[in-house]
Amino acid sequence: MFADRQRAAARRLEAAGYQTIWVNEVIGKDALVQSSMLLAATERVVLGTCIANIWARPAQTMHAAAAQLAQAYPQRFVLGLGVGYPEQAAATGRRFGRPLATMRDHLDQMDQPTWPPAPDTPYARIGADHVTLLPEIGGDFATAVTQRESLAPALATL
Repeated sequence: MFADRQRAAARRLEAAGYQTIWVNEVIGKDALVQSSMLLAATERVVLGTCIANIWARPAQTMHAAAAQLAQAYPQRFVLGLGVGYPEQAAATGRRFGRPLATMRDHLDQMDQPTWPPAPDTPYARIGADHVTLLPEIGGDFATAVTQRESLAPALATL
């Protein structure tokens, strides 16, 4: 969808009373750029990434970009992260490892200092296994692409 049509659609959703719009990311479509474009086109709606793929950019770049969006649009941006698929890692020249360990490593790297310091970033984790990271790293959990039944074992551990 062309950018002008995306902006118009976001404005229509906001006018219709929608409170949140989720955008996805695939190779060749940057969820953070799309979020920025739609945040600028709207006034109240919250934009969330479902998901921003960890293979799409280095961890510190992910943190800094998301933090700038959160700072520019207070209470209106949520970074939803996901590990994606082996093909996405391969497309960036990296090896797809164990998803939970890979996500933990990415989040640890996101916490490394940047200069200038990036403000705090609200972000959600996507995926049933990632719910087990919540006690360790905090944040919220989004179930956009997860069936409720598959969450029961992970939620029981909290």
